Amino acid sequence: MKQIFYKKDGILIDDNFISLSEIIEKCNIEKIKENKLFLLRMEWDGWRGFDEGILEQIVLPMEKIEKIKKLILGKTIFFGEIAGKHSDIYNTLDENDIEIIEDSKTILNFMAENLNGHAYNHSFLYTFLNYAYDGGYTGISKEDADEFGHLF
Repeated sequence: MKQIFYKKDGILIDDNFISLSEIIEKCNIEKIKENKLFLLRMEWDGWRGFDEGILEQIVLPMEKIEKIKKLILGKTIFFGEIAGKHSDIYNTLDENDIEIIEDSKTILNFMAENLNGHAYNHSFLYTFLNYAYDGGYTGISKEDADEFGHLF
């Protein structure tokens, strides 16, 4: 019978130590393979006096990424005054603003740094969703917004 000891930085099975980082990496590799995950990256570089720029990255299956793109592309995303009073940061999200990363090593590194698979300084997805719920987009119903919200 194997003896298992849980340590603060991993697991000791008999005399074999497996580090927490190795466990996370191996689990994430399996998650990427089984769920066919990709990294969706949406970015607006700094502009209009907003040097910080806007970046959102999320790991999702391709079918969800395609549904997100179908609803969000070509829509104006209004972040409001995130760069200070009267800054009104907004623009149309175009194909050039979106990148889908297939490289498993890049996805793995992102997941190691972002355990929930989602990181942003300002969220295109939540901003779009909130505006859609408020009826801000023609042709997007509350049901569409509900479906969109369940994609991420």
